[in-house]
Amino acid sequence: MSFLTRKFASFLRQKAHQRFADRVFNHRRVIEDESGLFFRLDPLPKADELDQYYSSLYWQAFRGDKKPAMTNRDLLHFNLIRGYITLFNEKLTNRIFLNFGAGHAGISKLMRLTGFEVINIEPSGDGDCLFSEKYSAYNSIREYIERDGRSVDIFYASHSLEHVHDIEETLIDFRKVSSMQTLFFIEVPDGMSPMNGAQLGKVDVPHTYYFKKAFFKSIFNNIDFLASLPSGSELLDRPACGDISYESTDKGIIRCVGSGINPEFKTYGQIS
Repeated sequence: MSFLTRKFASFLRQKAHQRFADRVFNHRRVIEDESGLFFRLDPLPKADELDQYYSSLYWQAFRGDKKPAMTNRDLLHFNLIRGYITLFNEKLTNRIFLNFGAGHAGISKLMRLTGFEVINIEPSGDGDCLFSEKYSAYNSIREYIERDGRSVDIFYASHSLEHVHDIEETLIDFRKVSSMQTLFFIEVPDGMSPMNGAQLGKVDVPHTYYFKKAFFKSIFNNIDFLASLPSGSELLDRPACGDISYESTDKGIIRCVGSGINPEFKTYGQIS
């Protein structure tokens, strides 16, 4: 494909993305949820609109023809997770790693090399992932629950939770594929960052949710906010409601490792 042809194809992708963004995202407003734990779009987009977007336009607009095998973020997160594997290896009984919103699945490749069975959850399918035949791939958590449903040992969600349609339903599904020993590694944009759309009063297309640290303190029994390698076995032995210090090497990012979605968490009223 010639340079001009690629540029024209990129132009068409961006125009299609802009039309969709104007129709589904840009006319909405960002409000603080009544729980006080996050901000969200009001009203939220419909599930079928988001399904259409993430199955086609999202990757075309933000990735184009680029399909990296690995990124710096993959390497950073893998090093962080590897520290927790060392600390809690005896609790990782099934050796299953689930990548929620897998995309190019760079970290999935690294986890497979460490001996984990890898489950990729990606609405666009597994076509963007090199060596995809080595993994089990599903379009959604619901599909995984219906077709397999085993409890996973490590649940990884990097810059994916802010894209979901309904956070209540998402947490219910997370509970179904995890145990109290499951380690959750989550990274999202910080909704309290001065440059975040929630603070600027604008939509960060295509984010539907804008989280505070308080949200993650509320949903996990034990949690650690981190920016570097874990340094001791006490990291997951603290109450979620505690005053946990947090510094990040990445401006505007919340990065945490939690265990056990709190069965007493009643903010949404429907989680059981």
